[in-house]
Amino acid sequence: MTDSQSIKSAKSIASAAAPTEPVSVYRKFATRTLQRTDAFSLEPPGWWQSLDAGVRPTAARDASSVSFIYSKSITGFIRAVTHRAIAELWAARSRVQWRTLCDLPTSEEQGDAAREVLRLILDGALEIETDNGYVSGPAAWRTLFGDCVIERCSGTIADLSIAALRFATDLDIRNINAIAASLYGFNFAPATPAWRRRLPSPAAVDRFLDTDTIGRNPSLSRTWKRQPAQPGFICWTAASAPSRKTAKGKRYKLYISPGIECMPECFRRAVEIIPHHNAHSFKVGADLCGLLRADKMIVYLNSFSCLSALAKDLESELRSLRVCGVPFTASLESSGLLSWGIDPDPREDGSDAMSWRIWICRKLAAALLTACEADNSDMEPWEFATRRILLENVDSATWRPSKRFASRNAPTGARSCST
Repeated sequence: MTDSQSIKSAKSIASAAAPTEPVSVYRKFATRTLQRTDAFSLEPPGWWQSLDAGVRPTAARDASSVSFIYSKSITGFIRAVTHRAIAELWAARSRVQWRTLCDLPTSEEQGDAAREVLRLILDGALEIETDNGYVSGPAAWRTLFGDCVIERCSGTIADLSIAALRFATDLDIRNINAIAASLYGFNFAPATPAWRRRLPSPAAVDRFLDTDTIGRNPSLSRTWKRQPAQPGFICWTAASAPSRKTAKGKRYKLYISPGIECMPECFRRAVEIIPHHNAHSFKVGADLCGLLRADKMIVYLNSFSCLSALAKDLESELRSLRVCGVPFTASLESSGLLSWGIDPDPREDGSDAMSWRIWICRKLAAALLTACEADNSDMEPWEFATRRILLENVDSATWRPSKRFASRNAPTGARSCST
């Protein structure tokens, strides 16, 4: 894809402020009638038992009462329905007042149910009654939220993210996996003949990065243990880090994204700084394709305070490097060299365990295709996607996870940061 420096400044519409809280929207429209649409079909609890264990949705493995709906027209669009009353609406093919679905004991439960209903309305699975008939999908946005605060944003990552959404919108594809892959791979550099000759193998990449610098430095070799190769990455874990089997919670991820020609200098400087900030692992591209990625080096930490302190030290050392930039991550400084995300907890929305970028690209792909399918929308598909992602607790002006997202997905027992 195109390099970040060639992307035009996208001083375009992006939702900077989250819309009204779901429970407030619910209270405003509590007496409005909801009905299911014919765009989705319902799979009852237990349907997944006929699938191979490796492809069963996480929510189904964890809760036998979870139902799933799938789009009839968008390949790969499957959503968990975690509230029984909502699933019963599909089974009964009935109409109900919204308050019937959110009549729950606590405000937190009401908020979660209201958020699920809003998601289903915007995804085109439920319709809400208005003075002019029933609406769903992008057409329902202004009914539910009015004209929410819109802010123009700019910057390397913001520009790249909007450019990626516009690019994917123009693809004549109706498959979520394919659209998500195009978003995920946006701003990956091309494998030119010169780079193919220079880095023809993983061994050549090891020499190019001089990964042996860790082994030659007694302090670094005591701190880091190189792990067996993963697809596309060389990985190191801290000697004091817990094993995968005993580690709890999700991890903060710091993305380091220079141009490929800057990677030897970036790697050399970064490995000297990372040990001072309680990082428990890091990885770097293991082959040419890995180094051509936008997210070519990633550090894993257990707290945002550690991540922020590490980014501050890295910025002072790496500021002279050419920037690539990772779309759909939250920038930590103005250039886009350093950014972050949090791997989501699959229990939150029934999705399988996946990385921050895979997760967000799939959410955005679903929103893009929902808007492309709609025939009564007054907004561009990419614009709707930046609004729909707000209900996943992500600010699409900065691509920063909200405090609610962080509190529900952050690691448990996170260590404090000390240098």
